[in-house]
Amino acid sequence: MDLHEAKVGFVRGPFAWRQFQKDLALAKAGSARGIEWHFFASELTGKLGPSHRLLAKMEQAAQAAGVSVKFVMHIPAGG
Repeated sequence: MDLHEAKVGFVRGPFAWRQFQKDLALAKAGSARGIEWHFFASELTGKLGPSHRLLAKMEQAAQAAGVSVKFVMHIPAGG
């Protein structure tokens, strides 16, 4: 089983980081094979995805933990 997380809009900050750390801990403990985070555009702002800083931090932590993480950007049609 993989862990899945869905986020809408531009994502940054400690709340998302804490959620990611919890996913990493579950995956490291063997409760999941990998992690998938899905990002969807905000209908209000049109923005999507993690900040560059957050993405780099998540990628580094996943690599250090030896956990497979997939980041999926759901680009709106026509975008």
